[in-house]
Amino acid sequence: MAESEENSEETDENVSNTDTESTEKERLLADTISKKYTTGQKISNFLYHNKWWLIIAVPIFFIAAFLIFQYITKTEPDITLLILIPNSKVEEIAPEICEYFEQFTPDLNGDGKVIVGYMYLPTGGESNTVSVYSDIANSQNLTVQLSTTENLIIIADKKAESTIVPKSILYNLSLDYLDTPFIQDDRILIGETDLRTKINYQYYFTHDAYIGIRYANNSNFKQQYNIVKDVIANLNSKQ
Repeated sequence: MAESEENSEETDENVSNTDTESTEKERLLADTISKKYTTGQKISNFLYHNKWWLIIAVPIFFIAAFLIFQYITKTEPDITLLILIPNSKVEEIAPEICEYFEQFTPDLNGDGKVIVGYMYLPTGGESNTVSVYSDIANSQNLTVQLSTTENLIIIADKKAESTIVPKSILYNLSLDYLDTPFIQDDRILIGETDLRTKINYQYYFTHDAYIGIRYANNSNFKQQYNIVKDVIANLNSKQ
């Protein structure tokens, strides 16, 4: 009987301890819920509990924001010149050539400004000017460009003719300019004009350097042909 009473007392004591622990937990939980955190504590708590997600998400956010910014602010040129002459001096003067062409270029893409861009794709150059691997890459890129109907104006020389076939892709300008001395068949002979002085180029273009326009049966050809026509009107024969 006495043993039964002792067991009963132990059971009551355990229940009492359990109730006390439960009450303590409830009190602590109530204190936690009722506690008012400052803004700084809330932010700190959020960062602590979500730090791994933030470590992943923040770089992705900034990369996405950068790409969106680049896309929104990207400037599309109204025309692009394909410069194929394997000469570093010509590459250096390319921005001045573009500025010269901008005088005769309308705002074709309607963005409120006139920009002439260029792609420098030297092909068929000497080994000290264009490496074999660069020459192959440029030739492949040029093939892609020649398959489009956008970049029609070409500045090249005879070295490029190992990659392009002028007679098959260039418009025959001599049909429209029979008596212009610096026009020969499908090209404007740069060395026979005063272009060098107009762009303040201190070196000389080679005798076979030329400007040509690829023929394309679309509106791009008419627009870019008009630009070339204005360039021809502005150029003079070399004195």
